[in-house]
Formats: sequence, structure tokens, C-alpha cells
Amino acid sequence: SQNTAIVLKFLVERAVELAEAGRPAGEIEGELLGLADRSNVLIAVRSLDYLHNGGRLTRVQAMLGSLLHICPIVTCVEGRAAMVGKVRLFRRSLEEVVRRIPATACRIGVGHIQCEAETETMIELIARRFPKLPISREQVSPVVSAHLGPCIGVGYHWA
Repeated sequence: SQNTAIVLKFLVERAVELAEAGRPAGEIEGELLGLADRSNVLIAVRSLDYLHNGGRLTRVQAMLGSLLHICPIVTCVEGRAAMVGKVRLFRRSLEEVVRRIPATACRIGVGHIQCEAETETMIELIARRFPKLPISREQVSPVVSAHLGPCIGVGYHWA
């Protein structure tokens, strides 16, 4: 999937649906590849400590960013974490993540690492923007935890 566990779960569930419907393997593969291309994850990172410890930020960048309450927004590009935005304050980063979800989203899942209360806020923000779309709670990969620390991830795919 070149993405996180949230998106991978969506792909596996779709593969099961198609297999149970008797679709041939080649057709399932084609649909899953298309779905993977229309899937993404956005992650609001609460702390810069893990990015610094992993060598993605210098000590000065992490210190200044922490003083200014900078919260990066990260996505996956070809299986690797890539920053797509920086927002002051974690609450605002949640709002920015929701704003970046395409209007044609047809499936959304939210997962967190050490951000239980903020996850409820994220789900409320998404529900306001997409009132008819069910929002699932998902597990976040330990790999994400190791690289980003406390964070909230939103996986989605669009039509």
C-alpha cells in the first residue's frame, strides 16, 4: 500500500469483500491498486521529540519548534514519512488535517498514539465535515509510534 496500517486495513477488507463475491484474483488486484492510489493518511504530530531523536530535526529545530508549539502534519509518500505542513498548536493541526481530507472521501479511520482525548476531538471535527460518513477507530502501527511519538492519524480513501 506504501502507506500506514489504517489504509492497509481498508485494502485488506476490500480484498475480502471482492473475494467473497467470487471476483477473480486479477480483478481484485486491479481494484486494490486503484484504491491504494486513492488512499492517504495524514498525521498530526503532538511532540517534536521523536522527530529530533530519529534525526529528522536538529536539536535547534526541535527546541525552537517546541517553544513555538509547532505541530507538523505528516503523510506517507512512497512508504516514507513526509511533512506536508506545520501548524501552531495541536488543536489547529487537527483542524488542518480535517480540512485536507478530500470532499469525495468515502471511508475514514482515525487512530492515535497517546492522544485519547484529542482523538475524540478529531472524530467530532470529521463528523461535522462529513456527517453521513461513518468514522472507524483504527490501530496505529508501532512503526509510526517509533518515528513520530504521540500523534493522531487519519486514513481515508476517496471516490
